Amino acid sequence: MNNPTTWLNAIWKSDLPSHSKLLAAYLRRFMNDDSDIAYPSLARISHETSITKKTALKYLDVLELEGFLIKQSGNSLKSNRYISDLPKSYLGSVPLTPRSVPRTPGVVEDVHPNKQGLNKQSNKPLVDNKYILDQYHAFCTKLPAVKKLSEARKKHINARFDLLKTDEAWTEYFKIVCSSDYLSGLVNDWKADFDWLINETNMIKVLEGKYTSNKPQTPSYEYTPFPKGQQ
Repeated sequence: MNNPTTWLNAIWKSDLPSHSKLLAAYLRRFMNDDSDIAYPSLARISHETSITKKTALKYLDVLELEGFLIKQSGNSLKSNRYISDLPKSYLGSVPLTPRSVPRTPGVVEDVHPNKQGLNKQSNKPLVDNKYILDQYHAFCTKLPAVKKLSEARKKHINARFDLLKTDEAWTEYFKIVCSSDYLSGLVNDWKADFDWLINETNMIKVLEGKYTSNKPQTPSYEYTPFPKGQQ
């Protein structure tokens, strides 16, 4: 276990973005000498820090990517758990220059000056694959079950980061899917499956309300549709 005070002091000395430092200081309020874990909800974090949820997610990701935070995804009933951590490259008194915020969806570009080989990529997903699969099985009960989360499927999930940026966004997506009579196989003999749902073109159609049974539903998160001419 990391001492929360030592952890926060290391963050203050780093060159992390100011929003990341603010969020770390906020999480520190929930930690003590016996526990380096905090689990406030995203809504509470946003409200009490006066930072939008989207911005909070972005700069919590920076803390995680820099090695200062371990995030354990929760579910619809439990908030995420945030655990303090120190990067292996931390030298105590030497400020760290953070890696850039991910620009490629789902892929982290490593440009840390203390490491050899710039612009190396890591395939670490920014969403929890197992959580996504659990949500699919929980909501899409009429659709075929997934027996194995293959590497190909993980790659497709990772590639959909530009459309569904958080675990909560995936939950909303599957709620839309399960409310569709057509996708659930109630209109004809065809029904969607997991591989169909994580296809980019199909996902955009679902998000745009092409398969809703009644009137189009508006998700509670933002997504970026294809530019005109690229659909």
